[in-house]
Amino acid sequence: MLSAVRAALRAPPALAAAIATPARAIHATPSLAAGHNKWSKIRHKKGDADTRRALVFSRLGREIINAVKSSGSSDPSANAALAALLQKARSLNMPKASIESAIKKAQGPDAVTLTSALYEGTAHGFAFVVESLTDNGNRAFQDVRKVFTKADGNLSSVGYMFSRKGLITVAGGEFDAVFEDALEAGAEDVEVGEGEAEWVVTTPFNGMYTTAAALRARGHAVAAIDSAYVPLDDYKVPVATPDAEAALEKMVDQLEALDDVLRVHTNATSAEE
Repeated sequence: MLSAVRAALRAPPALAAAIATPARAIHATPSLAAGHNKWSKIRHKKGDADTRRALVFSRLGREIINAVKSSGSSDPSANAALAALLQKARSLNMPKASIESAIKKAQGPDAVTLTSALYEGTAHGFAFVVESLTDNGNRAFQDVRKVFTKADGNLSSVGYMFSRKGLITVAGGEFDAVFEDALEAGAEDVEVGEGEAEWVVTTPFNGMYTTAAALRARGHAVAAIDSAYVPLDDYKVPVATPDAEAALEKMVDQLEALDDVLRVHTNATSAEE
């Protein structure tokens, strides 16, 4: 119900983030769990702030539509995925009208139909996993394939090189307390985040909402819930030269510029790892 959505949006934003600030991380997460690459977090995206804002809101709107349709509920108290997206929307200052519009598009006889797709491939010696959510699967496939082709790469199976994880950002608190409570709640690891007194809790993908709820129940401030395809240690590839870094950044930029793409993940790591 929209009344429940409005109530959720009136809640104080947790760890507000300014959308005009260039997003970091080639992996689609603000901070990566222990053992994940650090090189990917130092890249600052380029581009016009308004263009970035529009693209982020468009993607978030599609995720909200998908969350409502997948669960059949527009009540965030009964839809953990929607609740997490609404929290993210608040932190990015997404207009309430845009959020409510997305909710409406997920309901009724004229509801928008979206298809999730995962594209895997290689280019420049690195493996990529590309998450897509689209109303036109053929267009999404063609656009993604074109980027790989231009990079002399190809679409191929590389999913076995990655493991999908839940990533929960906790704001504040002492590390020892967060670590102990997170492990008791089913987490796999906890790492220092990018912000001051910020912790990133890694969980199995299917357990991230349960772990987040348990952390909240223990008094921790859950600032964000997200997911990522994290490269397994045996398949991580270091970015050893400036040319390799430039090629990788260009590839990721081109993929992330596609309207139908939600997130891009790679097995690139810093040369120091």
